[in-house]
Amino acid sequence: MQMQTAISNYLIHTFGIQPDFKGVKEHNALPIYLLHRFELTEGNLFNQEVVFAFDKGNTRLTPLEIKKSMDAIKKRINKPVIYCAEAIKYIEVIRLIAYQVQFIVPGKQVYLPDFMIYINKRDQNILQQKDRFTPVAQQAFLYFMHNKTSELYLGEIALKLGYSPMSISRALNELLGKKLVKKPNDGRLSFARLLDDRKTAWEKGKKYLFNPVETVKFVTPEIDSTMRGVYESGITALSRYSMLADDDKKTYACTKVELEKMLQDEICKVVDFAEDAEIKLEVWKYDPGQFTSGKTVDELSIYTQLKDDPDERVQQALDGMMEEFEW
Repeated sequence: MQMQTAISNYLIHTFGIQPDFKGVKEHNALPIYLLHRFELTEGNLFNQEVVFAFDKGNTRLTPLEIKKSMDAIKKRINKPVIYCAEAIKYIEVIRLIAYQVQFIVPGKQVYLPDFMIYINKRDQNILQQKDRFTPVAQQAFLYFMHNKTSELYLGEIALKLGYSPMSISRALNELLGKKLVKKPNDGRLSFARLLDDRKTAWEKGKKYLFNPVETVKFVTPEIDSTMRGVYESGITALSRYSMLADDDKKTYACTKVELEKMLQDEICKVVDFAEDAEIKLEVWKYDPGQFTSGKTVDELSIYTQLKDDPDERVQQALDGMMEEFEW
């Protein structure tokens, strides 16, 4: 099991201990839903017998569901239980710690209150900021990708995206420096033309894309995409373009300005934890709906926000969506 090996290597490297994994004998005593969610393995940690619960990824679990699952396993097997996953979102980490759920994310985090251990490693291998698009350049690039015409005028882009001509000029210079567009022969950057066809340009430029989600809020009561400035986003949006099932809580997106308006008008309120919310609301660094004619975020923008998601099912759904995209 790949995660089991990763956990073992992480514990050996970090603490110099071997967890001595072995099978769990009490499988028959556990409910089917727990066996569907987790691969359970006994082990020895700091001379204490424990159970490692490896998340199979068959179900997207909330922190509360993880806590209840760990409690149920501990009650049946009568040993400390450690939740193991390839990745856990920051806000989920906060809730798991509040619930006193022991967990290990190999190479990144370990929280074992029974052993008075908490290690959080934040240095991850990501592109430096200078190797990413700036927000305006990313929007300009996406506008090129959505436009059937490979040649666009500066004024047209500025009008569409709502920026000044000077901001768009800087964005086009950025695309020029990344060898995605070329400028006219007279040297003026009044318009720009893609160096390649759109699909080739996409393959060259997608490595510079960044996740436009600035923050994630959990909101109640439920709001939906019929409201002005609110769009289906994240897994909810991806489920519209693929066979991937939506999460229990729908995901929507808006700008910071739109969220502030809704809060001021008391349309909704932000709560601290996911299980207390009706929906997940993403606050984007720019308008999430500028490249869609409907109320669901466009395919390319969905790709920008989910391309680094560790869930294999999400990646398969993204691949299928992009294969169907009309260039």
